[in-house]
Amino acid sequence: MGEGENHISRYFGHIANQYQAYREKQLAPYGVGRGDFQILHQLILHERPMHLGEIAMRTKTDRALIGRSAKRLVEKELIVIQDNPFHKTKKDAVLTERGREIALALKQATLDWELKAEQYLEPEERDVFFEMLGKVYRACEEMDS
Repeated sequence: MGEGENHISRYFGHIANQYQAYREKQLAPYGVGRGDFQILHQLILHERPMHLGEIAMRTKTDRALIGRSAKRLVEKELIVIQDNPFHKTKKDAVLTERGREIALALKQATLDWELKAEQYLEPEERDVFFEMLGKVYRACEEMDS
């Protein structure tokens, strides 16, 4: 395969890198790192307390990394860790009011980036693009099983 050939990983890697750079620029004013974003994003996305293990599973991130990020977020008073009312040994992460404000701002920044990227597609292209992305996403999920 030559360098000029099309590869899914080439495109996904470039898009992911561009998105990551944009997101890190948005995170900088809050003193929140990449791993911290994963926790804030999951908590605001699901709008409920979540066990750190669930966050690690959903983000396909190492549990220890999520644990270290959670510790930083607790120190910054962006989340609190509380007992899970349904499971004696589990603890849940919950957004504080300040954590919620930051998570909402980051969620909006993510949506803004997506809208900027999507503006280059015609409506018909967008529909086809998302249909194809859905197929690749499902294939990735199957390969991961």
